[in-house]
Amino acid sequence: MELLSNVAVTSVIAFLIALAVMYFAPQFMTQNDTAPQQKFVLINVDGLAREQILALGDKVQSGEIDVQDMPKKSKQFSLALMDLLKGYAQQNVIVLRADTVVMAPATIEDVTENLRSELVKSGAMQVGNASSGGKK
Repeated sequence: MELLSNVAVTSVIAFLIALAVMYFAPQFMTQNDTAPQQKFVLINVDGLAREQILALGDKVQSGEIDVQDMPKKSKQFSLALMDLLKGYAQQNVIVLRADTVVMAPATIEDVTENLRSELVKSGAMQVGNASSGGKK
């Protein structure tokens, strides 16, 4: 009789555990659809920097700017670029350097052109005759 009651109690406990697992497991075993999807973007930093250097060189050669203004213009460019990149980070977007990414899904946006436009519009990036040489 005691064996029968032990089997019955064990069966009830096993049944309750199975119900609990079936009820709570989906919360821990499946992906949470409410979790925000992480967004990634690509930027060709080297290309932008190369374009800036070439454009500054063009402007120095043409006499539009003085050679002593190059460090100031370069620093202005770097600070403006970092501010734009920080803006992406503040929006929880991870920015990847395009030249170091071997392969990426087509859904990852290349924002180099957007950044170039913003930098030119703000005056932080110079535009010269050789500026198209740095595009990839």
